[in-house]
Amino acid sequence: MLWIGLAPNIIMGNLKLPMINYAIYQLIAVGGLSLSTIIMQLVAGRVKISRLIKVGNLFAFGGLAIGLIFSKNLNIVVMGMLLYSFGLGISNSLIMRLVMTAAGLSQSMLTSLLIFIQTTIFAIGISAANNFCSYYHYSLYSFTLLSFSIACLFSILAIVYAHMNMGRSWN
Repeated sequence: MLWIGLAPNIIMGNLKLPMINYAIYQLIAVGGLSLSTIIMQLVAGRVKISRLIKVGNLFAFGGLAIGLIFSKNLNIVVMGMLLYSFGLGISNSLIMRLVMTAAGLSQSMLTSLLIFIQTTIFAIGISAANNFCSYYHYSLYSFTLLSFSIACLFSILAIVYAHMNMGRSWN
């Protein structure tokens, strides 16, 4: 999530807001991850995994689209990030589950590999995003435009992965 790496520069650096505002915005923006965990406990086993990945992807994509459209308003951008983190929590947890339950392969190896790949992508992405947003003085628009652009690519990948695993069940 680019938000975690860039929010201090955007909120406290560019917008000159105090740390308490940063903390509140951060709690709201990543609160969707907690909400998604609660929701997943309620729907696990009742809805097809591939459908939930698509729904999570839709929330994430929608949240970033809202942030981009209303990029002049920090409050709306943060609410968009809440929707994004909610969708990310749903999709990512299910993708992790599918990887961990792949037949014939070591769960610990697959999990470690997926986490390594995700961490590498996050590190490279945050570094590149920092350079991009720095060039545009950490404006909300540069952040939301970049986030939305990256989400387009990863949304396609998530949907393809969901289609590849349509037959997989919760067991």
